Amino acid sequence: MTRRHLLPIAAAAAIVVIVCAIAGVLVLAGTHRQSSTGLPVAVTATTTQQASRASTATQLVKAIRVFANAYGRYLDGDPATVLSRAGSVTSAAEAKQAEQIPAAFRDGDLTVTDLTALESTCCSASVTVVLANREESYPFAEQLLLERHGWVVDQITPPDLSSDRRLRPAPHISPTAAGAAAAREFAIAYVDYRAGVSPTRPAMTAAAAQQVKSGTDSLAGQQLPKAGAQLVSIRFGPPTGREFAATAVVKVAGARQRFSFLMVKTSTGWACAQFL
Repeated sequence: MTRRHLLPIAAAAAIVVIVCAIAGVLVLAGTHRQSSTGLPVAVTATTTQQASRASTATQLVKAIRVFANAYGRYLDGDPATVLSRAGSVTSAAEAKQAEQIPAAFRDGDLTVTDLTALESTCCSASVTVVLANREESYPFAEQLLLERHGWVVDQITPPDLSSDRRLRPAPHISPTAAGAAAAREFAIAYVDYRAGVSPTRPAMTAAAAQQVKSGTDSLAGQQLPKAGAQLVSIRFGPPTGREFAATAVVKVAGARQRFSFLMVKTSTGWACAQFL
């Protein structure tokens, strides 16, 4: 069973743990009182009370998931209106402030793959939620309050998207036709070389070759299937003089690899100048 198959199972198990933990807190909060003498007196919770507490815990998990699903849609490019009914005004504002995942990083719908309870009381809770697509995981935290109409996601700590924005070239940029063709050819040839399908190293400068030699290139250490690569997509960054950045998504035996590199025009043609 693969990691991807195990993720839904892990998320389901985490939900059970959270329900039990919250229900336990609620039960402990209401099963003891003190007599007029100050001595503790055990109070047996009725079936109705226990059912009510379990229902409250279930409602908590539902509130967690409703916001997480809405937030995943927003991160994937949906308008911010999807957040309006999923949580408080504050949590929606915090989500919007963190912005969205760059379009070139979106690789399948984001889904909840893990929930971890951090802290809970009778009327508040904190959880860590992990949203993931086919390639990337985005953990963030939710802080919830129990209000008169039910549980509400009051605040969030968004995922860190800075690396996505820093590494991803700007979309809708086109280098010369020859440069674009060379980048596409390089992306496939590089994966084939790293997978052992081709013994020929693709065109690259001495600096890029040194990255490969020292194991600091994009796919260093990856266990790639020994199969021919297929280019899924490629995006280009702004050209600067004789250079431009590219980010490619290449599929090898069903697995996708994403990497960024810099192309440069040399005296003999286009070559990879650096892995980003």
